[in-house]
Amino acid sequence: MEEKMYADKIFYPILKLFSNLKVLLQAIWKTKKGKFLF
Repeated sequence: MEEKMYADKIFYPILKLFSNLKVLLQAIWKTKKGKFLF
């Protein structure tokens, strides 16, 4: 049980950060191609 709680505290924030970074990179890529999202 302790290991699972530890994994939840470490793994999920990293996964969320990676997901946000992926979205940001996609936005930058589209902007470089001339398709502004903002």
